[in-house]
Amino acid sequence: MRTEIRLTGSGGQGLITAARILAKAALLDGMNALQSQVYGAEARGGATKSEVVLADRDIYYPEVLQPDLTAIMTQASYQKYGHRVKASSLRIIDTFMVPDYTEIPGINTVGLPFTSYADTQFHTKLITNMILMGYIVAKTNLVKAESFIIALNDFFNAEKIGKNKEAFSFGQGLVGKETRST
Repeated sequence: MRTEIRLTGSGGQGLITAARILAKAALLDGMNALQSQVYGAEARGGATKSEVVLADRDIYYPEVLQPDLTAIMTQASYQKYGHRVKASSLRIIDTFMVPDYTEIPGINTVGLPFTSYADTQFHTKLITNMILMGYIVAKTNLVKAESFIIALNDFFNAEKIGKNKEAFSFGQGLVGKETRST
């Protein structure tokens, strides 16, 4: 089994950190994992793409060619990556940041206002990435939720870990509350 994941958005949204945590959780679950990223010319606000390849065997080719799952967190990233998906893949769209998107026949597209949830529920957009990851882990079972929580500890200090765990848990609870699905 090989699963290709692409997280797209802009610099500062924490998608690279989220991908690194996902890869670490997969390792904890006994899988092989590779993570890569591309930054835009700007550090914060520029386009970013972070990819993870998960497999139960050796990974000989580290790049994502046709993602099984694509998370799209800005309108610009939707324009660039929103249609680069394979048949029967899953597209997850932040409907707060990507209000203008279209369905693709044969592609499961779900939308939730992740950024709005972060702002209204947690009063900060800095944990949007963990809400997204909670949703992804609960929706797909790519990794065990417990492994993701353990991996979180490697990336956040004691001051920040609590809010990130809360955001992850909140995201898990969003499964079934999608605004659009095909």
